[in-house]
This record gives sequence, C-alpha cells and structure tokens, in this order.
Amino acid sequence: MSTSSQLLPREFAARAVARVLLVDDEPHVLAVGKAVLEAHGFEATAVRTGEEALELVRTGIAEDNRFTVAILDLTMPGSASGFRL
Repeated sequence: MSTSSQLLPREFAARAVARVLLVDDEPHVLAVGKAVLEAHGFEATAVRTGEEALELVRTGIAEDNRFTVAILDLTMPGSASGFRL
C-alpha cells in the first residue's frame, strides 16, 4: 500500500499506540475489521463474545494495559451484546 493511499502517514502509524478491542459474533466482520485497523497502525484484538471481551478488559485493567477504544456488535445472540457491555 502506498503512503498516499493510507489514512495515516506511515511515520504516524509506526508510532500508533491505540489498542482497539473489536467484538462481533461474525468471523468475517472480525477478520476484515482487524485487518483494516492493523493496516492503519492500531493494535487490534478481535473476539467473538461479550464474555471474552469482558475478560480481556478486566485483564487489561489489572495489568495496566487498557484498551483505548472498543468497537462492539450491538446484537450478539446468546452472548453479552454491545448494549450489555
């Protein structure tokens, strides 16, 4: 990918420290979302359930390595939805 087609300049992407938690029950959404975020310099973690997300958030807090932002699926059958999280 050329520098001109990136949303973030390469020098900024190399310094990006934002940790993004992506939560969705659809594997293809997770795969594409994670790939796009990482291509723009973000540290992306993708999980399929609300329970997994809560465990990662708790671990991040305990280890002082919190997520900067979470992108949540609002409707996940049989799991804690984005509304509950």
